[in-house]
Amino acid sequence: MTDYPALTLETPAEHPFAQFVRILGKGKRGARDLTREEARAAMGMVLDEKVEETQLGAFLMLLRHKEESAEEMAGFTEALRERLNPTGIGGGSGLADLRRQETPLALVSVGRQVPGAERRADFHARWRRAHGRPAVQRATAG
Repeated sequence: MTDYPALTLETPAEHPFAQFVRILGKGKRGARDLTREEARAAMGMVLDEKVEETQLGAFLMLLRHKEESAEEMAGFTEALRERLNPTGIGGGSGLADLRRQETPLALVSVGRQVPGAERRADFHARWRRAHGRPAVQRATAG
């Protein structure tokens, strides 16, 4: 007979991002909005690429279903601003360039400062072309 290792019933440690999916995924009556701090932490993990793809998909789907609150949007914005190099955006006047661009396009212009941003913005540009939407023009400085 072969000897098998003893079974252990240890639960693996929970991924740090799982808490945010759990908050949003409790259904219509159980779910709540993320606080500003939770939203900033969640978006920070997304931008730092510390999230598994399935978690990111679930998180974005749940946000889309319930719609973002003002507090969540403020937290997401704070996380993005923490990771920007304000003087290196688009060769222009820094954060002012972001105000003149759609968010996905703004991520392209800061792709060097925010890991993974170019890939996400490229997906957005391909989606626009595939659906017959006009390309978004990048704002020019001046």
